[in-house]
Amino acid sequence: MISPGRMTTALFIAPLATPLVLWLGELILDYPGRIPSGLSGSLMVNLAIALPVAYLAELVLGIPVWKVFVKFRVASPLAFLACGAAIGIIPALFLPQVKPVAAALCAVAGASSALVFRLVLHGREIYKTV
Repeated sequence: MISPGRMTTALFIAPLATPLVLWLGELILDYPGRIPSGLSGSLMVNLAIALPVAYLAELVLGIPVWKVFVKFRVASPLAFLACGAAIGIIPALFLPQVKPVAAALCAVAGASSALVFRLVLHGREIYKTV
């Protein structure tokens, strides 16, 4: 059984990975249609824009997926990565013009957030059951 404190910590810390990954992706990738670094490359701008979206996605999509994982005793890192990537793509679909590179970056951000969530809950054990 996972302690309520560990669950609360995971819920608050995991979405912080999303703006960090998006910021690093913007610094590394140069894709057509991207606004040049400056205001968009700022970590603070990514925190202000992406963090509320990450928390909302976690509340609306992540927690129900987590409840399904608990019910079926899923603790595989690959399952967390796959579901996190799928959850990360969903907000990208609401962008005015969905660019493949931006959607892929959102998927990586969602997967990283899900992996942080799993690491906070279960640690580094690969085959731990819930």
